[in-house]
Amino acid sequence: MRPPSACLLVLLIAAPAFADAEHSRVRCLDPQSVQLLDAVREQSSTVRRMLERLEASDMITYIRIAPSFGRVRATTRIIGHVREARFVLISITTFAAEGDRVLLLGHELQHAVELADAPWVRDDSGMVEMYERIGWRESTLTFETPAAVEAGRRVREEVYEALRMARNGRAVGTR
Repeated sequence: MRPPSACLLVLLIAAPAFADAEHSRVRCLDPQSVQLLDAVREQSSTVRRMLERLEASDMITYIRIAPSFGRVRATTRIIGHVREARFVLISITTFAAEGDRVLLLGHELQHAVELADAPWVRDDSGMVEMYERIGWRESTLTFETPAAVEAGRRVREEVYEALRMARNGRAVGTR
């Protein structure tokens, strides 16, 4: 059993402060990510399906909105594992506009689902192997998949449609 990294220990300690349910497998690490996830979950059936898939997996997925000083606006990474679970971190930059955060969240949740569907992926080398098989390399350190591109687009469309309907005074059937 590989010992958890210092980063993982900090996340394990901090997560309950922002998690809506301590036993949820998808946990927000800051108030901004709680607000984003709650709003998008309410407005997007795609996100609700992805969250259901993640809840049924062996992963604990953390979501944070934090400064990013590179060109990458969002990432999904495996940050550790133990025999019973894998720990995944979705990071979205604070520099992304609100509307872009919706797309980025949908996109990165799809990457988390891709990892959930590949239980043998437990570290960076496994991620590289998987993404070379199901996607393409964007740069030395980043990969992309058609499913994640499509999921981000679909989630953004669902959220914009829900907002448009609410603005026009129509009820939005979300559940």
